Amino acid sequence: MSKLNTAKKSIGEKILSHPDITLNEEYGIAFKASDAKTDLVIRTISSLVSENSFYKSGCALDNELLQSIHNVAEVDPAFILKLAKYAREDLYLRTAPIVLMGEFALSRKSANVPGAYHAISDTIGRADEITELLSYVMEQNNARGIYKGKVPIVIKKGVAKAFNKFDAYNFAKYSAKDKSISLRDALFITHPRPKDETQENIFDKIANNTLEPADTWEVAISKNGSTKEAWESILPSMNFMAVLRNCRNFLQKDVDIDPVAKILSDPKQIRKSKQFPYRFLSAYKEIENEPGSTKLLGALSDAIEISVENIPEFKGKTFVTCDTSGSMDQNVSEKSKITLKEIGCLFGAMVNKKSTDAITSIFATDHVPVSLNPRDSLFTSMKKMFKTNTNGCGTEAWKVMEYLNNKKIFVDRIVLFSDMQCYDTSGSRSMWGYSRGTRSFYEGVVKYRQNINKNVFVYSFDLAHYGTLQIPQTDKRTCIAGGFSDKILNFIPMFEESNKDMLKKIEEIEI
Repeated sequence: MSKLNTAKKSIGEKILSHPDITLNEEYGIAFKASDAKTDLVIRTISSLVSENSFYKSGCALDNELLQSIHNVAEVDPAFILKLAKYAREDLYLRTAPIVLMGEFALSRKSANVPGAYHAISDTIGRADEITELLSYVMEQNNARGIYKGKVPIVIKKGVAKAFNKFDAYNFAKYSAKDKSISLRDALFITHPRPKDETQENIFDKIANNTLEPADTWEVAISKNGSTKEAWESILPSMNFMAVLRNCRNFLQKDVDIDPVAKILSDPKQIRKSKQFPYRFLSAYKEIENEPGSTKLLGALSDAIEISVENIPEFKGKTFVTCDTSGSMDQNVSEKSKITLKEIGCLFGAMVNKKSTDAITSIFATDHVPVSLNPRDSLFTSMKKMFKTNTNGCGTEAWKVMEYLNNKKIFVDRIVLFSDMQCYDTSGSRSMWGYSRGTRSFYEGVVKYRQNINKNVFVYSFDLAHYGTLQIPQTDKRTCIAGGFSDKILNFIPMFEESNKDMLKKIEEIEI
């Protein structure tokens, strides 16, 4: 019996011996991030913080995020600020950057990062984030006793500098008088220096509680009532986001829809608003059954088409597949009616529209190709994908690759949108149940490269933040990314042209 010249390992056995192998929440074969920074990135990119998910409570996910931040703080604290800036400016997240900046400041190694307060000031994008950040840091500091009741100097300086970014309207709109930390509190804690006489006057009014109320739509409607006349009067001063969120009110109060539709389809306002694509979908769903909604539905359809105009064309042949399993029916947040499934299908429709040649599919218990007309609207294509039957709530991602391998379909790239909690065929709750005959998504990718296209790119877009991957980070032709911003699709040409993935993009940020 041969003891040294052993049998050749199967693909499955090689996968089982990968150093990053783990199990996901469905006990399917998955992979851990190879380093602390990547782990933090994948836990941050789609995190709305303190929101329950299908598999875990918001508290559990928050604790995992904090541990990941602390791990990075030990090796590269500056990276935390880079990620905070990226999450705020490119992924349009609001709470996660606050947590990142706060935990950076509470780290003992934050003092090793010169000029960190500039990065904190730059990342604060709205006046209410001043009080949000101070409140988070002070609450965590008191709970842990890190700085014995004192506010870290990097937060004081960063917040003080951020005060110079806002005008009287912004301060009045986000005065936070009913919060644990008000804008007045923040002023006295950080002692910002006014940049000119006008701002000195504003700071004095904040200190004396004499700042005039902001003329916001909320104040106007509260004062004058939710009437046709009140809405039409305040409409010209409403920002894009406010108009988007009040479409139903406009219809129910019989507001003149023409100026509303004009705002919603204005390319300049759409690009300036930096909306998640699913915000347009949310507004669309809210009014699609309302009487007289035709013009607004058309405007919203135009708006999302305009919002993705700057996404580059994906040349060659693209295969895109979207997870429509049971766990993807989780709402993106407690206040949202949009599910991860809808977001994934919307992204899939975007990739289809931007591809010169595309095969689009969905998977749950079964894998089903969906024929889409790229000339259809994104909403039409998304709905077709969403409503296609996949015969169950499973997450059989391995069937996606089985389809490509069995039919020998040549593609240049494979694009996956999922929460990454995919099954393999072992049916086991242990990695040791993974045998020579077990099939998984990654095994299918390896076979595809061996037999059909050795150079195929794979894009793994994570729409949740459980911390596991379907393809190991060490795979050189796989790009790991995620989030809810359409900007994530820019990584497709970026990765193919310069091998730049999300981690490298963040590393390049200057602070």
